[in-house]
Amino acid sequence: MSLLSSLLVAGSGLRAASAGVSTTSHNVANASSEGFHVRSATVVTADPIRRGAAWFGQGTNLTGISRAADSFLARRQMSTAGDAAASYTLQTNLTQVETRFNESAADGIRERLDQFYDALTEATADPADRGLREGVNAAASRLGDVLRRTANGLDQQLSDFEDTMVGSVDAINEKIAKVAALNKGLQAAGGALKAGDLADQRDQLIRELAEEVGATAYFDGEGRATVMVGGHAVVSGIEARQILVDVSSGAPSVFMSADSGQVDLTAGVGGVLGGRIGAHALTVGYRERLDTFATDFAGAMNAQHQAGFDRAGAPGGDLFTFNAADPAGSFAPSSAVLASPDLLAFAAGPSANPGDAGNLEALMGTRTSGFVGADADTPEAWLTDLTSDVGRDTDTAGIAAEANQALLDDLDELDQNLHGVDLDEQAQNLITYQTAYQAAAKVLASTQSMLDTLMSIV
Repeated sequence: MSLLSSLLVAGSGLRAASAGVSTTSHNVANASSEGFHVRSATVVTADPIRRGAAWFGQGTNLTGISRAADSFLARRQMSTAGDAAASYTLQTNLTQVETRFNESAADGIRERLDQFYDALTEATADPADRGLREGVNAAASRLGDVLRRTANGLDQQLSDFEDTMVGSVDAINEKIAKVAALNKGLQAAGGALKAGDLADQRDQLIRELAEEVGATAYFDGEGRATVMVGGHAVVSGIEARQILVDVSSGAPSVFMSADSGQVDLTAGVGGVLGGRIGAHALTVGYRERLDTFATDFAGAMNAQHQAGFDRAGAPGGDLFTFNAADPAGSFAPSSAVLASPDLLAFAAGPSANPGDAGNLEALMGTRTSGFVGADADTPEAWLTDLTSDVGRDTDTAGIAAEANQALLDDLDELDQNLHGVDLDEQAQNLITYQTAYQAAAKVLASTQSMLDTLMSIV
């Protein structure tokens, strides 16, 4: 082995140690960077050469800078991040909806319904008493007020959900486009192992897309990601497709642009957007149940009220009114009855007997009659089930959010343990590379001294 060969071997050691120091410095500098995966200099023994009967080593070759990663773990993190974001969003949105019912206070729908029936009961003491009749009207007005307020509050909540969903699309599409651009950069760089910083950026964006729309991803041999939403690729290689949210039908739908038109992704969307879609659907259901209550309650009360007679002996009219297009949002006591409590048809017959409470008792009897909804529930049972379901749905979402977040925390901790920067390990690596560099430099210096000696002889 010649002295010149020794110089080349020592030089390869210097290059490998220098790459190790640079890689270690990069790791240390990014120890607290979100989404950073530790790098390592990959070196292999150079192929030896044969000279005569002996094989001589040729030092080492730096093959690249590798990035620690586990595609299976990454997919689990993405999937769980989407689930955690969806359940948390569902819980927070339903918590807002739950406040619309306000059953913990005296101004809830169920509480106002009880007060209305209590006012009817109090009126049996003297059906002709104007003050007691006005008390019934006042209770009916409060019931109408809270029912309309709750319905209008749910309408506002639905509008807020829709505006937020539509407003989130631009940021999502921007991230989709950035992932495609990073795929192009990774392809140009020769793959993720040779462009770790680009891969970190890409994975961080995909994680955010998982949280926002429940995206998943698959990676090819060159480090390019195929990003899927609802079973369809929104990023394929360097191609990106946009998504949009359509709320015109009243049920939010998510579409992906395609060459021939649009693809419906709604059923497969997760993350924050999926959580909002779920909250919207549940809130629509609550709103429809309020409409059912308003329609059936007013219908039953009106039918019974029309069967009685007012203080003048005339048949009763409607006790409640509503617009069929928006029953709960327009529910109110009859304006005629409110203006004249004497029109309350408490009597069972047209006689002028002021103590006749036959129809009043029948009105009170609707409290325990089943006529609301397809299952013919009592009014109180219907409202109790509705408010209980709102609370149960909110609690269920909260439990799921807590469980999903705990699982995500475990996966993130595992990822950090496997792929994060261990400063103690990096300090040890730095010492190792520094020592190797010094040793290679000493070999280089010694070989150079030997060459100088040889040259002086010549």
